[in-house]
Amino acid sequence: MKVTVTQEMIDKGIPGDCSDCPVALGFLALGYDGVSIDGDSAAVWKKADRNEQIYYLPDEARRFITSFDATSGKGEPFEFEVELSSY
Repeated sequence: MKVTVTQEMIDKGIPGDCSDCPVALGFLALGYDGVSIDGDSAAVWKKADRNEQIYYLPDEARRFITSFDATSGKGEPFEFEVELSSY
Protein backbone atom coordinates (compact mmCIF):
# COMPACT_ATOMS: atom_id res chain seq x y z
CA MET A 1 0.00 0.00 0.00
CA LYS A 2 1.31 3.44 -0.89
CA VAL A 3 1.13 6.24 1.69
CA THR A 4 1.57 9.82 0.49
CA VAL A 5 2.69 12.65 2.77
CA THR A 6 1.81 15.99 1.17
CA GLN A 7 2.99 19.49 1.97
CA GLU A 8 -0.46 20.21 3.40
CA MET A 9 -0.06 17.27 5.80
CA ILE A 10 3.36 18.53 6.82
CA ASP A 11 1.93 22.00 7.45
CA LYS A 12 -0.97 20.56 9.53
CA GLY A 13 1.08 17.89 11.30
CA ILE A 14 1.94 18.18 14.97
CA PRO A 15 5.50 17.24 15.99
CA GLY A 16 5.60 14.50 18.64
CA ASP A 17 1.92 13.58 18.20
CA CYS A 18 1.47 9.91 17.24
CA SER A 19 -2.01 10.49 15.79
CA ASP A 20 -1.56 13.87 14.09
CA CYS A 21 1.94 13.77 12.60
CA PRO A 22 2.18 13.99 8.78
CA VAL A 23 2.71 10.22 8.44
CA ALA A 24 -0.43 9.58 10.51
CA LEU A 25 -2.32 12.06 8.32
CA GLY A 26 -1.12 10.13 5.27
CA PHE A 27 -2.74 6.96 6.64
CA LEU A 28 -5.94 8.82 7.50
CA ALA A 29 -6.14 10.07 3.90
CA LEU A 30 -6.41 6.41 2.83
CA GLY A 31 -9.78 6.15 4.58
CA TYR A 32 -8.84 4.98 8.06
CA ASP A 33 -10.68 6.48 11.02
CA GLY A 34 -7.77 6.30 13.43
CA VAL A 35 -4.03 5.81 13.47
CA SER A 36 -1.30 5.64 16.06
CA ILE A 37 2.36 5.78 15.06
CA ASP A 38 4.70 3.94 17.41
CA GLY A 39 8.34 4.11 16.34
CA ASP A 40 8.58 1.25 13.86
CA SER A 41 4.92 0.74 13.05
CA ALA A 42 1.52 2.28 12.44
CA ALA A 43 -1.65 0.88 13.98
CA VAL A 44 -4.70 1.81 11.89
CA TRP A 45 -8.40 1.07 12.22
CA LYS A 46 -11.84 1.80 10.84
CA LYS A 47 -14.75 2.33 13.19
CA ALA A 48 -17.07 0.12 11.14
CA ASP A 49 -15.08 -3.09 11.56
CA ARG A 50 -13.10 -2.29 14.74
CA ASN A 51 -10.18 -4.41 13.51
CA GLU A 52 -6.76 -2.89 14.08
CA GLN A 53 -4.15 -3.47 11.41
CA ILE A 54 -0.42 -3.00 11.97
CA TYR A 55 1.93 -1.79 9.24
CA TYR A 56 5.70 -1.68 9.65
CA LEU A 57 7.16 1.69 8.66
CA PRO A 58 10.10 1.70 6.25
CA ASP A 59 13.35 3.48 7.16
CA GLU A 60 12.36 6.46 5.02
CA ALA A 61 9.18 7.07 7.05
CA ARG A 62 10.93 6.57 10.40
CA ARG A 63 13.68 9.03 9.40
CA PHE A 64 11.06 11.57 8.34
CA ILE A 65 9.26 11.31 11.70
CA THR A 66 12.51 11.70 13.66
CA SER A 67 13.52 14.72 11.59
CA PHE A 68 10.03 16.28 11.68
CA ASP A 69 9.94 16.02 15.47
CA ALA A 70 13.52 17.32 15.89
CA THR A 71 12.99 20.34 13.61
CA SER A 72 9.62 21.39 15.04
CA GLY A 73 7.66 20.50 11.94
CA LYS A 74 9.92 20.77 8.92
CA GLY A 75 10.07 18.23 6.11
CA GLU A 76 9.55 17.53 2.44
CA PRO A 77 6.63 15.66 0.84
CA PHE A 78 7.28 12.00 0.05
CA GLU A 79 5.65 8.63 -0.55
CA PHE A 80 6.38 5.21 0.87
CA GLU A 81 5.12 1.66 0.62
CA VAL A 82 3.94 -0.42 3.58
CA GLU A 83 2.86 -4.01 3.98
CA LEU A 84 0.55 -5.47 6.58
CA SER A 85 2.56 -7.05 9.39
CA SER A 86 2.14 -10.74 10.10
CA TYR A 87 1.95 -10.58 13.89
